[in-house]
Amino acid sequence: FSIYNDKGTVDVVIDLVGVYTAVAAPTDFVVVSESFPLSFSSEGSTVGNSVSCPEGLKAISGGASVTANTLGKSIGLAASIPSSNLSSWTGRAIANSSGVTTGTLNIYVVCAKNVLLQPS
Repeated sequence: FSIYNDKGTVDVVIDLVGVYTAVAAPTDFVVVSESFPLSFSSEGSTVGNSVSCPEGLKAISGGASVTANTLGKSIGLAASIPSSNLSSWTGRAIANSSGVTTGTLNIYVVCAKNVLLQPS
């Protein structure tokens, strides 16, 4: 499901990866975050990265944000999703401006022990 603006580019992307319910309450929460430098050479280019949960923990939530460092340039968030095995969280940024654009991609993931999920 995508929403396009008047330029024909994607403004919003919604990706349904599944609906789950918790069978048991998770324990031992930890938040892992990391920032990654971005550099784009052309409009529409995308760059992504992932942040992993420590061994034995599963991703139960997460997110990503982007910041443009180049004055007058725009960077958008193209994706913020968990991995299929819930071991990490991925963020992907897209350049919304032409020319060289730099910025930062910030990704965080909330990880927990004893995560037992089942499809609802």
